[in-house]
Amino acid sequence: MRRQSGLLSRGSSGRWRFLAPALLLLAPTAPPAFAAGQLRVLLEAEAGARSDGNYDVRDTTGAAATTGSRSTGRGGFNLNLSYALRRLDLALEYSPFYEQDLNRREGTDSLSGLTHRLNLAANAALSERSRLHLSERLLSSPTFTLYGPTLGETVVAPRRGNELYQDFDSELDTDLTRRTAFFLGASESLHRFADPALSDSRGVGGRTGLRFQLDAERNLEIKAVASSFRFTGLTSDVVEATAALAKIFGHGSALRLELGGFAVRSQPAADRPSLTSNGVEGDFQLTHQRERLRWDGELRHGIAPGVGIGRPVVLDSAVVGVSTLGRRTTVGLSASAARSRDFANLAQLQSAEEQRSDRRLVDFVAATLDASWSFADRGRLHGEVSRVWQTSSLAAFDNVSYNRYFLGIALAVYKTGETPLHPASQGGLDVEPHTP
Repeated sequence: MRRQSGLLSRGSSGRWRFLAPALLLLAPTAPPAFAAGQLRVLLEAEAGARSDGNYDVRDTTGAAATTGSRSTGRGGFNLNLSYALRRLDLALEYSPFYEQDLNRREGTDSLSGLTHRLNLAANAALSERSRLHLSERLLSSPTFTLYGPTLGETVVAPRRGNELYQDFDSELDTDLTRRTAFFLGASESLHRFADPALSDSRGVGGRTGLRFQLDAERNLEIKAVASSFRFTGLTSDVVEATAALAKIFGHGSALRLELGGFAVRSQPAADRPSLTSNGVEGDFQLTHQRERLRWDGELRHGIAPGVGIGRPVVLDSAVVGVSTLGRRTTVGLSASAARSRDFANLAQLQSAEEQRSDRRLVDFVAATLDASWSFADRGRLHGEVSRVWQTSSLAAFDNVSYNRYFLGIALAVYKTGETPLHPASQGGLDVEPHTP
């Protein structure tokens, strides 16, 4: 089961990493990206302002309930660090920011607090045949009274942004032969909301399988996954089996196709019978990475833990991003869409007025235009314009439609070495550190 974030996918400026698994499959013994012992550090001080304009919340009848706009200022630091030793590669990004209302309206909750974003990845060569990969990402946000999407894999925009999202992953892989590798992995996740209408979730899982190098450009992966998720009043156990084919083409292009099936067993309470469901899942990823132009896309169908919903859901999602990289200017455009539906036997867990014949729960669409300009080798201007839509049959999630604008400036406080590597280049999970 893929862990979801209830937040908006950004990732323009070339930070889309959907095909990292494909690239890792085709290069499981890739050498370090820079010389051993080299330390790269970049510490930036950043300040900016965000405006949520044309904010529009509608009730189930379609009548407007709340309209208006809100502006928020923020200030903080971005720490980017990467370090390579002979048997260890490390990459870290950490961004603490203080956020404060600029135009709070009477009768609304204030926004004031610290946001923490962390992305950490490490690769260790345990021996000539074995490697260990560790990754950790975390987002802790203050009390947002407006929607605050900030991470990848968006499926819903929660009513309040006050939340904690943490995701840890580890994997050990060993070469059995020159063309076959065995891998064993474990993961843990936590998603906690301050809003009592939203359900917290905690998950643990394990996976194992084999990777076969078919030739210089193709790899095959066979994988089995077992996960357990605890929601408020519900425990779900998931078993998955998938096969994935990855292929690298010339001129910086690659694709990955994954197909398989899943079975989920949910236990509402000790005195109630368990509910079982099964289905098929698939994932298609395509990327093109050149020096000046990069684009990525992903289509996915399968099972996922419902963010804030409190039970597993069937998720259909699509994400696409394109960016152009200049010497000083970067421009990117990204879009994401997701639809979550109930399993037939789990729909009975929600109230009768929220049940629908098509079992649709939440539909979400977002688009972002991003631009960044570097100046004087020590500064960077960053701007974004986003549009977010959401429709929901659940009372915990509103029907919304609004624009978001962000403008910020960052100045380098300390820098040593070349530009630090992003944690995703180590095979880690991507968190966009400069997303407003």
